[in-house]
Amino acid sequence: MTVSRKVRLVSSYPYTLHMAVRSDGHGKELYTYLAERFPYVGEKVWRHRENEGLIHILRDGKSIKASNFTSVCLLTGDTIVHHVPNMIEPSVPDEVMILEENSDIVVLFKPAPMPMHAGGRYNKNSLQYILQERGYKGLRIVHRLDAVTSGLVVMAKNKKMARACSKAFEESKVKKIYWARVQGYSNGDKEHLINASIRRKKGFVFECGANLEAAFAAQTLCKFLRQEGQDTLIECRPITGRTHQIRLHLSYQGYPIYNDPIYGKNGDNSGDCLQNQGIALVSKSLQFPTLGLGFSLPDQLVLDTLRQ
Repeated sequence: MTVSRKVRLVSSYPYTLHMAVRSDGHGKELYTYLAERFPYVGEKVWRHRENEGLIHILRDGKSIKASNFTSVCLLTGDTIVHHVPNMIEPSVPDEVMILEENSDIVVLFKPAPMPMHAGGRYNKNSLQYILQERGYKGLRIVHRLDAVTSGLVVMAKNKKMARACSKAFEESKVKKIYWARVQGYSNGDKEHLINASIRRKKGFVFECGANLEAAFAAQTLCKFLRQEGQDTLIECRPITGRTHQIRLHLSYQGYPIYNDPIYGKNGDNSGDCLQNQGIALVSKSLQFPTLGLGFSLPDQLVLDTLRQ
């Protein structure tokens, strides 16, 4: 059964995006770098936008003329300025919920798809912007949740709490629990450890395996919760915190997450795929033992989200 969801829409507006050139863009031509960073926008589109005077490069505070773009290679630290006269953002679920707050933190539920902060195709439909609209100014992001992942998010109201929370995440002292709805059957009632290193494959796509070179160690502890027809509900406790870790590890084990456009069944891991829908993965619990803090979503909210 399809459940009707509230949708947030914003009217089109002019917007100027400033993109810092990262180390992976050093020495590359402008169009090559933009096509790699935004694979859903073809190189021809970028060239057309440049011809209209919508793109230029800032280097040491000075603008490089458009006529020189083809002969100029980017340097780390350059800024690409892209003006969009008529910005049209994808819609997002209008389901951000404040669950708890005090003088130090705000605990909330983030729906998916929704990015944590502005970037790429999103600005006003990012979590940070939506919270600012609601009067939450100056909230500090202390951890991240993929745009396609729903669930618990903790944000700090002041520098002291932001530093404390960030340190806990950096030192792997935060206990995280996710629930996932996957295709296939898992290892019964037994917990099992997935140990497969992760490395970047292309753009925002990663890959994992047992003997990958130049990869980072990654471990996820998984536990079968229950069977629902052809679906399996699994609890995941990431021991490390690599990008796309749970998505990669479950796919690697043969239990891809529902609706995952990259690592799911028939997923596209070429780097050209748009991630424009939520996947069946929810951040359920965050525990900070060193800070004496702990938060968890109700089981029913998680189940309802996984079935959307």
